[in-house]
Amino acid sequence: VKKHNMNLSNDLRGGSQVIDWDDGYLAVVHEVYSTYIDGKYDHEYKQQFIFWDKQWNIVKYSDQFTMMGAKIEFVSGLTTIDGDTIISFGHQDSTSFVVRVSNDFIRELLHE
Repeated sequence: VKKHNMNLSNDLRGGSQVIDWDDGYLAVVHEVYSTYIDGKYDHEYKQQFIFWDKQWNIVKYSDQFTMMGAKIEFVSGLTTIDGDTIISFGHQDSTSFVVRVSNDFIRELLHE
Protein backbone atom coordinates (compact mmCIF):
# COMPACT_ATOMS: atom_id res chain seq x y z
CA VAL A 1 0.00 0.00 0.00
CA LYS A 2 1.34 3.38 -0.95
CA LYS A 3 1.78 5.90 1.83
CA HIS A 4 1.01 9.52 1.16
CA ASN A 5 1.11 12.57 3.37
CA MET A 6 -2.50 13.39 2.68
CA ASN A 7 -4.40 15.67 4.96
CA LEU A 8 -7.56 13.56 5.08
CA SER A 9 -9.98 13.40 7.96
CA ASN A 10 -10.21 10.32 10.15
CA ASP A 11 -13.99 10.82 10.18
CA LEU A 12 -14.97 10.69 6.51
CA ARG A 13 -18.53 9.46 6.09
CA GLY A 14 -21.11 8.44 3.56
CA GLY A 15 -21.65 10.05 0.24
CA SER A 16 -21.89 8.55 -3.19
CA GLN A 17 -21.28 5.12 -4.58
CA VAL A 18 -17.72 4.27 -5.57
CA ILE A 19 -17.57 4.20 -9.38
CA ASP A 20 -15.05 3.12 -12.01
CA TRP A 21 -13.41 6.34 -13.13
CA ASP A 22 -10.21 7.26 -15.02
CA ASP A 23 -8.53 3.84 -14.59
CA GLY A 24 -9.34 3.83 -10.86
CA TYR A 25 -12.26 4.51 -8.56
CA LEU A 26 -13.97 7.76 -7.57
CA ALA A 27 -16.38 8.64 -4.77
CA VAL A 28 -17.63 11.70 -2.92
CA VAL A 29 -17.49 11.52 0.87
CA HIS A 30 -18.39 14.06 3.51
CA GLU A 31 -17.24 15.18 6.90
CA VAL A 32 -19.63 16.61 9.49
CA TYR A 33 -18.60 19.57 11.62
CA SER A 34 -20.80 19.91 14.70
CA THR A 35 -21.18 22.75 17.16
CA TYR A 36 -23.32 22.94 20.28
CA ILE A 37 -24.75 26.42 20.84
CA ASP A 38 -27.53 27.40 23.24
CA GLY A 39 -28.51 23.80 23.88
CA LYS A 40 -28.80 22.93 20.19
CA TYR A 41 -26.55 21.07 17.81
CA ASP A 42 -25.69 22.71 14.52
CA HIS A 43 -24.08 20.66 11.77
CA GLU A 44 -22.22 21.58 8.61
CA TYR A 45 -21.33 19.08 5.89
CA LYS A 46 -18.25 19.42 3.67
CA GLN A 47 -17.86 17.19 0.60
CA GLN A 48 -14.64 15.80 -0.85
CA PHE A 49 -13.73 13.72 -3.91
CA ILE A 50 -11.54 10.69 -3.19
CA PHE A 51 -9.76 8.81 -6.00
CA TRP A 52 -8.28 5.32 -5.55
CA ASP A 53 -6.05 3.38 -7.92
CA LYS A 54 -6.98 -0.18 -8.94
CA GLN A 55 -5.21 -1.54 -5.82
CA TRP A 56 -7.42 0.65 -3.55
CA ASN A 57 -4.67 3.08 -2.60
CA ILE A 58 -5.95 6.62 -2.14
CA VAL A 59 -3.84 8.53 -4.64
CA LYS A 60 -5.77 11.78 -5.14
CA TYR A 61 -8.41 13.84 -3.40
CA SER A 62 -10.01 17.26 -3.65
CA ASP A 63 -10.21 20.04 -1.14
CA GLN A 64 -13.44 20.09 0.84
CA PHE A 65 -16.36 21.91 -0.78
CA THR A 66 -20.09 22.52 -0.66
CA MET A 67 -22.37 22.08 -3.62
CA MET A 68 -24.42 25.28 -3.16
CA GLY A 69 -23.00 26.87 -0.01
CA ALA A 70 -25.57 25.55 2.46
CA LYS A 71 -24.65 23.93 5.76
CA ILE A 72 -26.67 20.76 5.19
CA GLU A 73 -25.75 19.23 1.83
CA PHE A 74 -24.74 15.69 1.02
CA VAL A 75 -23.94 13.84 -2.17
CA SER A 76 -26.02 10.72 -2.64
CA GLY A 77 -25.28 9.55 -6.17
CA LEU A 78 -22.48 9.48 -8.72
CA THR A 79 -22.22 8.16 -12.28
CA THR A 80 -20.61 9.05 -15.60
CA ILE A 81 -21.98 9.56 -19.07
CA ASP A 82 -20.30 10.80 -22.27
CA GLY A 83 -17.19 12.21 -20.54
CA ASP A 84 -19.14 13.92 -17.77
CA THR A 85 -19.85 13.04 -14.15
CA ILE A 86 -23.41 13.24 -12.85
CA ILE A 87 -23.78 14.06 -9.15
CA SER A 88 -27.04 13.93 -7.20
CA PHE A 89 -27.22 15.67 -3.83
CA GLY A 90 -29.57 16.78 -1.10
CA HIS A 91 -29.84 20.39 -0.02
CA GLN A 92 -30.99 21.54 3.45
CA ASP A 93 -32.87 18.24 4.01
CA SER A 94 -35.69 19.58 1.84
CA THR A 95 -34.74 19.46 -1.84
CA SER A 96 -32.55 17.49 -4.19
CA PHE A 97 -30.58 18.41 -7.26
CA VAL A 98 -28.59 16.78 -10.04
CA VAL A 99 -25.53 18.46 -11.53
CA ARG A 100 -23.50 17.46 -14.56
CA VAL A 101 -19.81 18.42 -14.67
CA SER A 102 -17.04 17.47 -17.05
CA ASN A 103 -14.55 14.81 -15.99
CA ASP A 104 -11.82 17.33 -16.86
CA PHE A 105 -13.25 19.70 -14.23
CA ILE A 106 -13.02 16.98 -11.57
CA ARG A 107 -9.47 16.08 -12.66
CA GLU A 108 -8.52 19.73 -12.00
CA LEU A 109 -9.91 19.48 -8.46
CA LEU A 110 -7.93 16.34 -7.61
CA HIS A 111 -4.43 16.60 -6.17
CA GLU A 112 -1.97 14.27 -4.46
